[in-house]
Amino acid sequence: MKKFLYSGFLACALVFVGCSSDDDNSNSNNRTACENAEIATQTARSAYESATDQNFTAACNSYKAALVNQKTECGDTDGAIQSRINALGDCAVPADAVDGTVSVTAGSQSIVFDDLRVVRTGDLLKVTGETSGSSPYTVSFEVMVNELGSNKINNFKIFLTSEFSAVADSFTSAIEINNNDNLKATYSGRVRNADNGQIELTSGVIDITY
Repeated sequence: MKKFLYSGFLACALVFVGCSSDDDNSNSNNRTACENAEIATQTARSAYESATDQNFTAACNSYKAALVNQKTECGDTDGAIQSRINALGDCAVPADAVDGTVSVTAGSQSIVFDDLRVVRTGDLLKVTGETSGSSPYTVSFEVMVNELGSNKINNFKIFLTSEFSAVADSFTSAIEINNNDNLKATYSGRVRNADNGQIELTSGVIDITY
């Protein structure tokens, strides 16, 4: 009798586990390709944000691949995903940790980019930044090491509702400190997207140590 009861219990347990497994598989199968891609991107982003110098490039490339797949599966009508891909650059390991922020007021909205990366190639610094909150805002620009003065910030781009680039005859900048791994500058002016939409940037501040 005990053997019979045990066997019956085991059979029921196996049925329960099988049903539970079927439910899990069903939930997974019911997710769209886009939803699966979004989950994969979140997983890859977590690994990227916690990466060390030893695994940074691999984690960055995995995150970039996940974003590319998400763009394929979900579309990217506002360019937000492509902006994140662009901000990752070539996934080179930053020489040092970056302290500080890049901030700006876009229209009436204040934005702080506090997730920053600096890549130095010779005397060229490429700075990329991303907001750590839920809004997918990014910024990128280039400067030459040790250059000071007006309008020395090049290739300035900012992603808000779409990607905007600096309007040459309006955008101005002034670099005050640019040595010993310190960069301090101000910037302001109009930026424009591919549809000719324009936004006024004011109170832009760069204050980083890398």
